[in-house]
Amino acid sequence: MKRVTFIIGMAAIALLFCTTNGNAQSRIVRRATPPTRGNNRVVIIERDRHIDVRDLETAPKIIGHETVRAFEVEDYDVNRISMAEMIFRTGGVMTAAQATAIAQAFDYDSNRLKFLKMTYPNCVDRHNYYFTLKTFDYSSNLNSLADYVYKMESENPEYRIYFRASNEYMKEILDVFREATYDSSRIKIGRMILYGGEFTAKQIAEMAKTFDYDSNRLKFLLSAYNHCIDGHNYLIAANTLEYSSNRKKLMDNIAR
Repeated sequence: MKRVTFIIGMAAIALLFCTTNGNAQSRIVRRATPPTRGNNRVVIIERDRHIDVRDLETAPKIIGHETVRAFEVEDYDVNRISMAEMIFRTGGVMTAAQATAIAQAFDYDSNRLKFLKMTYPNCVDRHNYYFTLKTFDYSSNLNSLADYVYKMESENPEYRIYFRASNEYMKEILDVFREATYDSSRIKIGRMILYGGEFTAKQIAEMAKTFDYDSNRLKFLLSAYNHCIDGHNYLIAANTLEYSSNRKKLMDNIAR
């Protein structure tokens, strides 16, 4: 009797083992889920692993350090221009800092300007493009790029990147203003930087202080008001004007 019971028990264990082993086989279940961003997702389940399969966002093709270095070791500007054209035609993009580093490698200011104009639409952080202005030898080329960027942003809203200036950001901006030789360049730099940006009255006042002539400072402050996030404090900016007549012009214009 004990022998029969033992045999039955062993048979039950063997049956249980076979059943468990059969269930342990790899299984794939495809389950359609509601559309996400217009695409159907398929969830694949394999051996207790849940793999969510979906379309990946296409990441920007930002060039690497070795590519930047290739521009720096190149001997001729004409080849640097061709290198940039190849990168952009194959979908490559750059950061403003990378564009600045490459621009500094150019031998001639005219070629530097050509490169920076073709790079602007292919820059991933265009609100930082003012970095590149410091690479020019001649104010005329600086003015040309600033005008170009402003025109591109005005005619192509998708190029504009809205931002609010931090104090750290302002330190870099003020360096660009201070390094400019003439007020005419500062006017263009200001127009380029202000477009799409939001600044406090105090930050605008700091930019205004870099101007040499009160008339140019007034011109800048009149345009900057539309980009001020605390207009009720704009007297801080107005007080950077040396002549009371200019302060009155500014206040009267804003009060209209």
